[in-house]
Amino acid sequence: MELRHLRYFCAIANELHFTRAAERLGIAQPPLTQQIKWLEQELNVTLFDRTTRQVQLTTAGRVFFKHAQEILEQVKRATVLTRQAGDLTDEALRIGFTESASFNTAVTTAIREFRHAHALINLELQESPSSALVELIEKDALDIAFVRPPFKRKGLRFLTLPPERMLVAMNKDHPKAAARSLPLISLQNEPFVMYPRDIGPGLADSVLSSCEKAGFSPILAQRTPQMSSTINLVAAGIGISIVPECMRETRKDLVSYIKITGEQPVARLAAVVRSSSTSPAIQNFLGMPSLKLI
Repeated sequence: MELRHLRYFCAIANELHFTRAAERLGIAQPPLTQQIKWLEQELNVTLFDRTTRQVQLTTAGRVFFKHAQEILEQVKRATVLTRQAGDLTDEALRIGFTESASFNTAVTTAIREFRHAHALINLELQESPSSALVELIEKDALDIAFVRPPFKRKGLRFLTLPPERMLVAMNKDHPKAAARSLPLISLQNEPFVMYPRDIGPGLADSVLSSCEKAGFSPILAQRTPQMSSTINLVAAGIGISIVPECMRETRKDLVSYIKITGEQPVARLAAVVRSSSTSPAIQNFLGMPSLKLI
């Protein structure tokens, strides 16, 4: 038995028509029929019930079809992985991300899909603030980083993901915590827990700009170095914050996440690479469908 016999059999099993299967395979029908007869003789079973009007799989045929498909899929995957191994220029792909990016579904999906599709490439993951990640890209210590823009650096290329809306995060004991939505101006007298602009300018600027357009400057209660610590301080009742929607499942026992009405801040995330990067692994990762980079 050869792989071509499995392909012939699966083509007929899919079409349930010898003539259409032959056309699909690009061979004449008589040789195809002969090959299936030979396969049935080798297996000592009847794979198809044939009449002048229709072709149907027998019980044995259905069992063989299931396993034949699995074998062909394994051969296909082995072929892809082998070709990748022959083309690899890098043994590892080094990916950095901000803490909040690790909660972004598009990023985590891309990592999972890439690991599945390119199993021979080792992924090295690192979490750091956006400013530190950009420096690591510049030093060739990382291949790709997911950061909160804007950054203006020569020699780097920034590819943005679709913008993400932001939500008000407040302790569940807050009088406004039960609201389904709030305008920004309703927060003008609230103490804010904010992330420093020097390590995450994109999010900080988006929040400050939107508040200023609404007619006020946020009252700063506390600065925090990470998104998780921001939400933990909100949970502790230190103040409120405005965070990317991807964080809405964090500390839900103590924190309410509320939509913003009217003009609202958005969280932007970008993949940054060196402009000179030519690695196939980098290009393959950036091409993951879930990222939708522009």
